Amino acid sequence: MVFVGGITRLTNSGLSIVEWHLISEINPFFLDQNQWQKVFEKYQASPEFKVYNAHYTLADFKQIFWWEYIHRMLGRLIGLVFIIPYLFFTLKKWISPYFHKRFLTILFLGGFQGFLGWYMVKSGLVDNPHVSHFRLAAHMITAFLTCSFIYWVLLEYNNQSFKQIDVFSFKMKNAVLSLFIFQLILGAFVAGLDAGKIFNTFPKMGSEWISSVIPFNAQIFSSKAGVQFLHRTNAFVFTMAYMYYALYRKRITKLALSILCLIAFQIILGIVTLLYSVPVYLALGHQIIGFTILLFLVHQRFYEQDLKSE
Repeated sequence: MVFVGGITRLTNSGLSIVEWHLISEINPFFLDQNQWQKVFEKYQASPEFKVYNAHYTLADFKQIFWWEYIHRMLGRLIGLVFIIPYLFFTLKKWISPYFHKRFLTILFLGGFQGFLGWYMVKSGLVDNPHVSHFRLAAHMITAFLTCSFIYWVLLEYNNQSFKQIDVFSFKMKNAVLSLFIFQLILGAFVAGLDAGKIFNTFPKMGSEWISSVIPFNAQIFSSKAGVQFLHRTNAFVFTMAYMYYALYRKRITKLALSILCLIAFQIILGIVTLLYSVPVYLALGHQIIGFTILLFLVHQRFYEQDLKSE
């Protein structure tokens, strides 16, 4: 789902379906040429078509339509795969009260993620043919945290004799994890503003180390140069913080070493993606590696107790 969502954003397919119908949208109307034309006409009335894609034919439209359609249908499929067994196991009383609360949380997060998807797309269908990068970031981060929580519950289920640490009780909210979540948010801002398509040089931003066009105030989070600068800088801040965290006990674990290797690869991939002006396959790989690092951090936080308590 994260993979398809990344492709949907990177191919600018997210605004291709201008309506949202939970049930009737599932109908395979794309098999009927007349229905195809009706859907295309609705897209032609959208700001994105009028401003950017007025040259699109029906064949062009189908190329961007498919990723958004697959993304929406996959979301519905995930919901069914979760809800049907959940109701069955609940009726059979096979779920303990502890995990019942966990599954209700997952259900809420999944539903909220769907709402955020609709809320995000809505922002690009009014006057400005761009989705809000703040809403895009909320949509992406909620997806990442939902997956992280699902993985946490899986670890709990497979290690029920292990001392429980609630991932959302803020015990896990140490500086390293907070920095990485901030980095993910900045990455979403960069994607939402297409900020990776400017200053395609490294380590300098053009001819300057710090671009003179960056507004060092609240507007920095809506500035292409600003979010790119923050994303660049925070990557190295997070890396140094994690290195300190990994070496705190003067003995680096295999898991920590694996995470450090992933971080190094992620930084290199991010630089290459920037230098080549964000080709889809590199940007998608950059997103997936970021998602993988988050799951590794969740795994580490589950199995490694608070270092200060040792």
